[in-house]
Amino acid sequence: MHDEDHEPSNAGANPAQGPHAEGPESVVPATEAQKQQAKRQFELRMRVQETLEDIDNVLCVMSGKGGVGKSTIAVNLAVAFAQAGHKTALADFDFTNPNDPTLLGLSGEHMEAYDEEFVKPKKARENLHMVSTGFLVEGEAPIAWRGPIKMGVMRQFLADLKWGPQDIMVVDLPPGTSDEALSVAQTFPQGTPCLIVTTPQETSIENVRQNVRFCQNSGMTVIGVAENFSGVRCPHCEEGFDPFPGEGAEALADEADTEILARIPLDPTTGASQDQGTPAVEMEPPSPVGDAIKALANDLEGRIGLTD
Repeated sequence: MHDEDHEPSNAGANPAQGPHAEGPESVVPATEAQKQQAKRQFELRMRVQETLEDIDNVLCVMSGKGGVGKSTIAVNLAVAFAQAGHKTALADFDFTNPNDPTLLGLSGEHMEAYDEEFVKPKKARENLHMVSTGFLVEGEAPIAWRGPIKMGVMRQFLADLKWGPQDIMVVDLPPGTSDEALSVAQTFPQGTPCLIVTTPQETSIENVRQNVRFCQNSGMTVIGVAENFSGVRCPHCEEGFDPFPGEGAEALADEADTEILARIPLDPTTGASQDQGTPAVEMEPPSPVGDAIKALANDLEGRIGLTD
């Protein structure tokens, strides 16, 4: 039998590679479909970068657990910035619970096409445009997406919407340190400021510590803490009391080397108003919650460097 009839010898091969190891010359070339996919991903990243270059400032609003009023504060801050004359974008990246349209009285509405390539962000108020998966689903249909899909949708929201120049983008993230938070950390510039929302009791603080560590490890900056449900005033006797006693926010702020920027009270009339699509900062007569968030927005303007 001639030598060419035998299988090739593995003599001289690296034992660590195993008997079926292949050299560099045997790497399978990329298929045309793979090349096109890589091209689309590159173009998407470039379009995301172009969008971010049009946004002067970004503020992420995070919380360690649900039910602490994170979306309420994110929406009200966005409205307050817009009221102050800033061109404001609101990105509702809480894909599982996209409540921002409801809080702004836009439930059931949809976004419109800008042209064959781009979509218009939804105009929510004067100087305020927004995006949310709440505009994409019908009724109460659940959204059950895996991590890579969420990252893709988030980047599409930045790449395929015609945002134009914006003074600030407020990003409403889901509770915890989920895929959306990781995607934001990987997409937005290093040092992006984050406002962490908590309530006074220790159980909430324990969860928020994860947010602080996440920001520290991912290169994001904890700009401050907002303590929500921080006391309530009886509408009948005007006496104040704490429905959720605790002093965990102070310890949390110390751990994060930051400070409590706002203590926002609990006000039943505000909840009813927001269920009807009127944020606290728009209420007439003004509410304690609206006043506290307006003061927070004014403080953040200086910290972020947001100018007219």
